[in-house]
Amino acid sequence: MKIRAFSKRMGIGLLALVVFSMPSVYAGEKSPNGKTKEATCSKSGKTTPVSNATDVWWGNRGKAFGNYMKFAKAEVPPYQEAAPAKFDTIYFDLDKAMLRPDGITVAEKVLDYMKTHPDVRVRIEGHCCDLYTDAYNQKLGMRRAEAVKKFLTQHGIDSSRIETVSYGESRRVTTDPAQRHLNRRAEVLVIVSGADQR
Repeated sequence: MKIRAFSKRMGIGLLALVVFSMPSVYAGEKSPNGKTKEATCSKSGKTTPVSNATDVWWGNRGKAFGNYMKFAKAEVPPYQEAAPAKFDTIYFDLDKAMLRPDGITVAEKVLDYMKTHPDVRVRIEGHCCDLYTDAYNQKLGMRRAEAVKKFLTQHGIDSSRIETVSYGESRRVTTDPAQRHLNRRAEVLVIVSGADQR
């Protein structure tokens, strides 16, 4: 209650400061009927014909109050959460499912991200080139995905936060025989509301 009362007093004080800091006017020469013919601004010194200086005085205050209310009602931009992280691809040697040094570097970045974002879940996808049989590549892709998962769980990430899947050779990034090494990979995707963030 004390904090609320203090905040209320501060708000009233701010309003008064804004309103009464505006240039005021005072009455000049009066006409026979008692009304002012002109009014002078206390700040600029300019004289303006008016029917009633009181109207001008409150007019200035009204403008100040209007500006204050515009400021008070200004819309605050909605909070936007940062987009999910995207990680580099983890590559493997031919017919291997062991993390290479460059793959460990990527896995460490995933690890750091998951530690600082405890609510995040990821999907690890294993892929292969088109050498060997489909059945063999399906198993090899899973071994590659599981290798990345093992690294994360060994460093403190709960296994329930990690999904693994193998696509074997079905999702190759290239069909060029000279670029087969680009297909021997694992990709880590952040899961967002039931969908993966590619």
